Amino acid sequence: MSKSNSKNISLFCQKVIFGLAILFAIIPMFFIIKSIFPMVLPKTLLFRGTVELMLIFYLILIYVDKSFLPKLTRFNLALISFTVVSFVTGFFGSSPFTSMFSTAERMMGNFGYLHFVLFALILSSVIKSKEI
Repeated sequence: MSKSNSKNISLFCQKVIFGLAILFAIIPMFFIIKSIFPMVLPKTLLFRGTVELMLIFYLILIYVDKSFLPKLTRFNLALISFTVVSFVTGFFGSSPFTSMFSTAERMMGNFGYLHFVLFALILSSVIKSKEI
């Protein structure tokens, strides 16, 4: 892959991730009145889907430019440590399935926390300057 082509792909992925990050500002206003839990379920699914879309572009960005790999800062280590401990305690808890996926009413669980962690790691790795 040529250097200019990889630079274009890198810049495109950064812009898409930044655009998706801006989308998170309007997610709290989103609801579907005819869903099971109209104030929780649609927002959570939209958040998770957007984070997973960000993850796809982030993996492409890492493949093209390794400088966007997450740095081992204290914040990132604390975030990863919390997530690992949460998964271990959820696995050995009284209801591992509920710990991992929660209920449709709350939709948090470790799977939800994992999306928050991915969101934080992606943003801390990509949004470093005002050049986007």
